[in-house]
Amino acid sequence: MKTIRLGVLGRLLLLFLVVLAPLFSLSAWSVRQANQKLEQQITSSVLQSTERFARVVETQVAEVNKSALNILAQTRMAKLARVELADATYETYYNINVMREFMTNVRDMNPIVSNIRMYLPAMEAAYNANGYNRGSQQPLSQGEYEGLVAVKKNGKVLTLLGHRLISLQSLAAQTPRSLIEVEYNQAALSALLSSALIYPGSYYEFELDDRSFILTNLEPGMQAQAHADPLVDAGLEASSRQIRFQENTTQPHIAFRVPLITMRGAYTLYVPLNQIMQPSLLSARYVYMLLLIMMLGLFLYFAGTFRMIHTPLQKLIEGFRLLGEDKQFGINVSHAESPDFAYLYTAFNKMSDELHQLINHEYSHRMLLQQATLRQLQAQINPHFLYNSFFMLHRMIKAGQHEESITVSKE
Repeated sequence: MKTIRLGVLGRLLLLFLVVLAPLFSLSAWSVRQANQKLEQQITSSVLQSTERFARVVETQVAEVNKSALNILAQTRMAKLARVELADATYETYYNINVMREFMTNVRDMNPIVSNIRMYLPAMEAAYNANGYNRGSQQPLSQGEYEGLVAVKKNGKVLTLLGHRLISLQSLAAQTPRSLIEVEYNQAALSALLSSALIYPGSYYEFELDDRSFILTNLEPGMQAQAHADPLVDAGLEASSRQIRFQENTTQPHIAFRVPLITMRGAYTLYVPLNQIMQPSLLSARYVYMLLLIMMLGLFLYFAGTFRMIHTPLQKLIEGFRLLGEDKQFGINVSHAESPDFAYLYTAFNKMSDELHQLINHEYSHRMLLQQATLRQLQAQINPHFLYNSFFMLHRMIKAGQHEESITVSKE
């Protein structure tokens, strides 16, 4: 099996993948977990704030109804409930005016109330608070009164009667002798509910449980979307969820729904996701920007490592290749751009120069030896040398030195 050998740069990259990459992943996961926790805290905080606001609205409506019930419990009111129209006296009308003053005071103390009316079936009349735009008194038939009693028996705190949002109070549960009605100012109630919209692009919705009355700044199409998927099944717990309106698809909203138990309704606040989660989004952006800068720094680190380590090593390797394979003795490599490799480059250049000198010395020595041998051969074929050789052989043969002459001739 072939073994894969990594260079310095490859080893550094592997080291990054083994050590730093998990750290980056762990950091990104930690940031995500922290952002999710921050988003949960923000969502919980806004939901609690919405709950507190809903309780304030509930308390205000309950105080109004309590004040109206206190008016109904007045002694003067009990007297008026028993007086027939034919038996009405100066005292009767005086008591009516006093009760109207009480109703006017309660209305003026509560901006969300437009009128308070008392129904006196025995007097066959309904009396309004002072300054009501329909006058101080209105006729009341027995059928109208029985219809109001039937509405009261439904047990609803708020009821939509015609175009009026009202609350009916009575002392007797079955056949009350009188009723008192609180008519709420829908414009003022809308302004009160809108006061919780602290984020731009937010919406609100107030509804009764049977959806007979809805007060909202949502468009009709947006209302249909908002109720396509209910926030909670039972409607008894505060909750939140994300919703995207088609009118504004680029900006999801988070819906915070708080049930109004005593009012038998619910209040829902729709807040743009990018507004409420702005701290989380900014935190995530800063972290991702930091990670991007760190990645850029790593890229520059690897680029610098390549330039300062890989390139000088490649230059040294190329020098060895030229020296060993191409026999380019005496080659030198420059270390002006790589002072950290100056010792290796100097040693390589010294080795290359010494090899070049040794090879030149060996070459010169061999050339001198070859020249000496050539001169010897040339001397052997000299005519004077041949004459002396033949003369010596002649004398040796003549002297009977046959063996020696044979040896000399072979030489």
